[in-house]
Order: sequence, then C-alpha cells, then structure tokens
Amino acid sequence: MIRVWAMAAALATVLASTTAFAAEPADTSKMDKVLQKLDEVLTKIAALDSRLGTMERGRTDTARELAELRLQVEGLQRDVLALRSPSASTSAKLGMPAGMGTLKIVNDYPSIMTVSINGFLHEVWPNQTREFTVTAKSFSYQVVGVHAFPLLRSVEEGKVHTTRIHPEGR
Repeated sequence: MIRVWAMAAALATVLASTTAFAAEPADTSKMDKVLQKLDEVLTKIAALDSRLGTMERGRTDTARELAELRLQVEGLQRDVLALRSPSASTSAKLGMPAGMGTLKIVNDYPSIMTVSINGFLHEVWPNQTREFTVTAKSFSYQVVGVHAFPLLRSVEEGKVHTTRIHPEGR
C-alpha cells in the first residue's frame, strides 16, 4: 500500500512539474513584462531621487545665501541708525569751537529735504535730526522748496538753535 501511495505521489510530482514546464513559456512572457515594468519604475524612482537630491542641495544653497543677505541687511540697518543718531554729529565728537553755535534741524516731513546753511546744501532724511556747527550771532538757512529766500537767525555761542521741518498743519 505504501508503494502505491509513493508511486502516486511520484506520478503527481512528475505531472505537476510537466504542467509547470508546459505553462512556463506563457508565464515567462508575463513575468518578463512585469520585470520590464518594474525596471521602468525603478529607473523613474532613481531619476526622481536624483532630482530630489539636486533640489535639496539647491534649497540648502538658497537658505545659506538668504541667511548671508539677512546679516548684510542687519549690518546696513545698524549703520543707518548710527548715522542718524545725534551722537554721530562732528560737533558733539570734537566739542564746540570758540565763537560757534549749533543749528539743529529736525525733519518731520515724510521725504528727504534739502537745507542750505550759509550757502552750503545738506540733505536731511525723514525723521532725522541733524546738527550743524554755525557761527555764533548770525547765520542763514533755507529749506529748499519751502522758503523763497534764506532766513537770517542768530544763536549764542555754545548754544543750540532748533528748527523743525514739518508738513503744513502740524
């Protein structure tokens, strides 16, 4: 009985393998197509991975450049603030010479204004305060575009004469 079962199992194995070999050519063409599609998908994935790596490197470079630009802008802002501060005036740094006074001009106007002081032109930026050393007793100034003629004013030695430039109605 064991022999019959062993022979049946051997016959089933042979038939199954014969069927598998007979069906193999048809399955191979399907398998080849599947493998070809898998190769195409892998090629596309590799290309996308390469593009993604390039984009990440570009983003890193852009972020670094942006950080450098931010540092430069912050430095420029500090420089502008230092130039706008009253402590930046030369008369404050060097002390007041004898026989001189100070003309302090405050620009409340929302644009750059040009001021002629004793015949010399100076720009005063919006919201900026500038100090100029002038001769004591008498000096002239004119806000270009506002005053038709220079205005004569006086200041005592070592004192400050303040003038504000502002829009009408303020």
